[in-house]
Amino acid sequence: MKSQVQNVESILDMRSGDEVQDRGLMVGLWGMGCLGKTTLAKLIYNRIFTKFQDAAFIEIGSDSIKNLQITMLRALTHAKLRVINRHGGIASMKERLKCKKILLILDGAEDIRHIDGLIGKGSDYLKNGSRIIVTTRNKRVLRTRGATIYEVKALEDHAARQLLRAYASKNGEEGISKELVERALQCTGRVPSALRVLGSGFCGQNKNKNDGGRGIELKIFESWSDPTIHKELVKSFDGLKDATMEGIFLDIACFFNGWNRKYVEGFLGIRHVKRSDADSYDVVAHIANDHVTALVERSLITDDNGTLQVHPLIKLMGQKVADGEVPLNLKKRSRLWCWDDVAKALSDDEGEYDVEAIVCAPEETKELKYIDSSAFKRLKKLSFLIMINVQVKTFPDCIDLPRQLRWFEWPEFPASRLKFSPTPWNPAVLAVRKSLSSRNQGEP
Repeated sequence: MKSQVQNVESILDMRSGDEVQDRGLMVGLWGMGCLGKTTLAKLIYNRIFTKFQDAAFIEIGSDSIKNLQITMLRALTHAKLRVINRHGGIASMKERLKCKKILLILDGAEDIRHIDGLIGKGSDYLKNGSRIIVTTRNKRVLRTRGATIYEVKALEDHAARQLLRAYASKNGEEGISKELVERALQCTGRVPSALRVLGSGFCGQNKNKNDGGRGIELKIFESWSDPTIHKELVKSFDGLKDATMEGIFLDIACFFNGWNRKYVEGFLGIRHVKRSDADSYDVVAHIANDHVTALVERSLITDDNGTLQVHPLIKLMGQKVADGEVPLNLKKRSRLWCWDDVAKALSDDEGEYDVEAIVCAPEETKELKYIDSSAFKRLKKLSFLIMINVQVKTFPDCIDLPRQLRWFEWPEFPASRLKFSPTPWNPAVLAVRKSLSSRNQGEP
């Protein structure tokens, strides 16, 4: 953490005396969960708190604003004070802390109300040279108050390898193959907490002469993550508190990691945005764009030059949330994205499925041996289907498309085999091959 500590201290500009004449400089440590924002804040606090008249490290958690105000006032004034209500607490802070040089850490401030409730909408009452450090997953909280934002990122490769090896062997004597280390870095996304968990799991396999036991440990982690890490990361999802935003995030985590942002926003707009007949494709896509931007600011996804990226641990968390309480009951799941699950749903001729969206785009071409002619009759809730790089060996004479289907994109599927519902329907996207022979003729 040494380099990150130095970077933040440079932003804080901790010169001696009152050389810095700003008022209550606020610095925000922003990034996804489990990256070490709290650890970084504690390290900085312990290094610089002696330069202030008083200092406090406040963990926001789930405590009320009133209780947090009491905790903060007692830490900074060393007096047992009463706070009648939120507004009274702010008034007390301005009275007790005016012209006082303080260091205040607000750890886990995910809502602007945390900032306003603990320091008010302005900090002019603080003495020159005071510093406020906020850790958060929500960038919008920091931008609203004009904070200087420092993005806390995953470890560099060399540091991640060092941390993994340190936890993987008690004395650093046990060797781990380069291949296994690289896989571990990939599935953890070089997040410190995950590297510690996985490294400790490797340590329990030290008696094995090869990496067999560690390989099993890694495979389990890749599939299920760790309960503690999942609990920490899912806080970001729970904090969305908006059904549309939740649905958009789950679609991106399950379906669209690494996809073009504009394309995905068109899909998400049609799928999630409540629209009137007057709304165009561009309108709903624009609304979806606002939601995607909010998810970026909340550290749940990133935009890499127009490509949506989801951290491996965030992706796994989202998929577990999407599976809900029925991960083993394929017929009750709302989203399908794994090849084996999708193949079973399209070829199974027993029972109905509750699936609403299917997106399957394997890196290598997959072949579906058979698709049942009544497949979509069993998928009565299916509204969106995208199948890329998937071929069908044997086509049925005809497949009925349900009227609720809005998006059917399957470039390898011949249009001549589709039968449209006689009742009115309103598809947004229909992308298939012109005919069975067009594959060889280069026709769309």
